[in-house]
Amino acid sequence: MAFHKIWRCQHHTKNKKSGPRNAKCMAKVDVKIKLATFDTKRRDKYLQREVPLSAVIRIDDRHSHSTDSADSLRLLCGTRSTRQTLLRYFSEGMTPSEARRLHESKLSMEDDGPAKLANAALNPPQRTVYHWHSVWREACFGGTYIDPVLKLEEKASLYAAQGMSKLVGESVLYVKQYS
Repeated sequence: MAFHKIWRCQHHTKNKKSGPRNAKCMAKVDVKIKLATFDTKRRDKYLQREVPLSAVIRIDDRHSHSTDSADSLRLLCGTRSTRQTLLRYFSEGMTPSEARRLHESKLSMEDDGPAKLANAALNPPQRTVYHWHSVWREACFGGTYIDPVLKLEEKASLYAAQGMSKLVGESVLYVKQYS
């Protein structure tokens, strides 16, 4: 056997004891790729053909749940094209909430808009958008944490020129403007 992999529905019992995602779904895709050796060619009638059939793909599409409901669509993972679209919005200077709002408005204007809005592959949840933004920001700018006290120290001369003074206590930071 050169390769053997089984992909199961996300509602299968594997790694789940109970809960909404455990519907005991038996849908799966089973892929086997056999090596065409002298011994396997002797035993397998499909490998004995002139053009050997070395792959066996079994598809069991018996889902024990609805696959078109909004509840099942919201559990899908975001697609690569959706992620690239949102990353482009971030590069154009949008915040995660602005990018998400724009993306939702574009989806709602398309044909079959409500179904696309319910599909998490096309309209990812807020948490996913913020995660993609943090990954993008770290890749582009090198990190997400900026110490506000250090930023205030950098701008001290600018504040002084505008007639403000800064007071930094142990637990509180104040910027006071003199009139």
